[in-house]
Amino acid sequence: MHETSALYFARGIELAVLTPDEAKEWATRLVTASSPGFEEVIDSALALSTNELVTTLREASIGANTRQASEWLIHAVMKKYQAGKILGHDAVVLALSVSASCDHIDAMERFDGICDLFSLAELGQHGTIAECIPDLDSAFSLYAKRKPYEGFENITIL
Repeated sequence: MHETSALYFARGIELAVLTPDEAKEWATRLVTASSPGFEEVIDSALALSTNELVTTLREASIGANTRQASEWLIHAVMKKYQAGKILGHDAVVLALSVSASCDHIDAMERFDGICDLFSLAELGQHGTIAECIPDLDSAFSLYAKRKPYEGFENITIL
């Protein structure tokens, strides 16, 4: 599961859903816990630049469950939306970007359709923004999965 977490952080940083500091904190916790067989994370914990961090996370993400990483990132987008940090149309565009970057076809098709509804509503051609919100909330409830406690999934403490 470390590979999936690495992908979650790499894609999350690339799409501005997560911060480099969140990824470094996760990597540092793994290193501190002495998780066996995951030496690649040490480079992530020590990365000096965001580019270096994303590169090391991508290297560590080989074999990741991309669907699961997508659902975790969609959850992060949903939390930003619910906290009022991003608005509905921006949230659906970001969720669409996340699902497309992780090849989550079902989610991508759903968010793409909702994105079209928001665009039509903004242009005054069909419906209203308020009428789009329940569709967005429904999609979030289908595809947003909470990530397990950061950094301690499947770790054996030595």
